[in-house]
Amino acid sequence: MPSRELREGPQDILDEINEIQVMVADLKFEEFCQDQCTVTAVLYSLAVIGEAAELYPQIPGR
Repeated sequence: MPSRELREGPQDILDEINEIQVMVADLKFEEFCQDQCTVTAVLYSLAVIGEAAELYPQIPGR
């Protein structure tokens, strides 16, 4: 589980998707791949999304 408490699963998922979009908005794929901090942050956000989705099985598309 991430270091913070999950507030609300579905909202956490939407918040993390938004964070990912903001982090990569101005990056080309090659730039993203070379930016280890951004890669790590995106992977963390994906982990939060995965954990929130597991806690809320009613979310479709899992």
